[in-house]
Amino acid sequence: MISILSLLAITFRWYHWGIIIGLGAIIVMAVILMRVNTRIQMKVSFYMDDESGTYNLKGLEKYLSKKGRALRNSCLVAIELKNLQAVYQFHPNGVELMHNIADVFLRGLGKLDTIARVELNKFIVVLEGRSQDLAKNWCKEKTEIINDAKFDPHVATKFEVLYGIRENPDYTHPATAIDETLGIIGFSSMQEGNVYFYTNEVKSALDKSDMINKYKEEALENHEFVAYVQPKVSLKTGKVVGGEVLCRWLNPDFSVRFYPNEFVPVFEHGGFIKEIDIEMFRQAAMLSRNMAAKGFEMDISVNVSKQNFNSQEYMQRIMTILSEVGADPTHIEIEITESAADISSSFITNIVTRFKQFGFKLAMDDFGKEYSSIGLLANTPFDVIKMDQVFFKKNLADEKEYLIAKNMIKLLSKLDVEIVCEGIETKDAIGRLASISKDVVIQGYVYSKPITLAEFEAFARKEFDVSQYKEIEEEKQVVFVEKQKDNKKGDDSSDEDELTELKAQIEAMKQMLMNNKKEDAKAKKKAEVSKLKEELEQIKKNAKE
Repeated sequence: MISILSLLAITFRWYHWGIIIGLGAIIVMAVILMRVNTRIQMKVSFYMDDESGTYNLKGLEKYLSKKGRALRNSCLVAIELKNLQAVYQFHPNGVELMHNIADVFLRGLGKLDTIARVELNKFIVVLEGRSQDLAKNWCKEKTEIINDAKFDPHVATKFEVLYGIRENPDYTHPATAIDETLGIIGFSSMQEGNVYFYTNEVKSALDKSDMINKYKEEALENHEFVAYVQPKVSLKTGKVVGGEVLCRWLNPDFSVRFYPNEFVPVFEHGGFIKEIDIEMFRQAAMLSRNMAAKGFEMDISVNVSKQNFNSQEYMQRIMTILSEVGADPTHIEIEITESAADISSSFITNIVTRFKQFGFKLAMDDFGKEYSSIGLLANTPFDVIKMDQVFFKKNLADEKEYLIAKNMIKLLSKLDVEIVCEGIETKDAIGRLASISKDVVIQGYVYSKPITLAEFEAFARKEFDVSQYKEIEEEKQVVFVEKQKDNKKGDDSSDEDELTELKAQIEAMKQMLMNNKKEDAKAKKKAEVSKLKEELEQIKKNAKE
């Protein structure tokens, strides 16, 4: 009996220990699986875009390095949704928006096809087994779908979609293939509607971008980024009232190494523009201090890029520079591009207010280049509005252009801001501008191109004769006031009518700008075809020789 009880006790103990060991093993396995799962999730998050649920840039590179050899007759298609950022900012659910947009491009993809979101508003799609014509048809189909889709139940969303097609890229270097594809929309002049194609022009531009990136750090260290100044002249007094600091990249012999339209987009894309902003601010502060010391009453303006726009670091660095240089912030004007201010009215207002608290003047640059927000002007304490040269493309000789400029100046004059007219190139344009209002500042080649700091000091002593230009708006203004008195709808309705009319005119200006862009694109395309023909003739000639 005792032996049976002992046996049962031993068995129970072994059974008990077996349960403990089993549970321990399960716990150990669970921990291991959790760690493995965590690593898998970390790896997936490294290659995937959280919002769209597609590959990110690294994921696309990884995919192409693995699957590139299997792709036959393939295309990489870059997709840029121009106004996605503005839609994203106001959408109630950004993740849902990105998922739905990605889903449009995911539908109907083949086994080896895939998609990646490589920037906020840019995607790349891999299309396997499709010729250029089939890829074009795919782009056309997707444009129709995305414009018919409803991404927000409360707002009608229309995207401006651009495509860049790169046929049969070299997948042995995935990063290069991706860069080539992303560069198509920005650099190609060969297009059909909203679809652009890879050309030698794109390759040349990307090669130049590589060179720019290669030498940028060395150039900054060697002080090759030099400030030039474009003077501003008052149409009322003829005096030089300020200047805008602009960046030039020069060789040691002061010849141009790269032009701004070549290096600025590259720096904006890579983030190096932050350092250029700081360097230009430093030189602007020194110029402002020197001009004030010599008795000049004027403001020196300098640009701030999107990347630095809401940067606490930028604010700290420029305040340190002011202290070191000994410059007065009340004579320095910070220029913010209209496109940098397209996020939201409250956001831009807060940033502008913060700059003004430190004593700076604030200017909205390039006003009218994009589709302007009139409400933003009313609610944001800008000191200066710089009307873009798009308003003066035809020197105000065109009746519609003149009417739009007149109404815009009339509106801006009510906001108690200084109005600067950019890109004025002829005296005839000055005369027409004066007929609207002489209470504006002119910045353009009609008075001066950008000049060196030393040249600017001499130029600032000039005074131009503006007595020949007459303002003839008074009589028209009387007629306008009489019409307002007869208007039975009241002041509020009158303002609303004026605003509606102005919006319609801005829309007309936008259409005019788009037409100009199309004409420029056609001219570039014609030049590209002519260049290719010349190269072909040269090849034939060399072959004969």
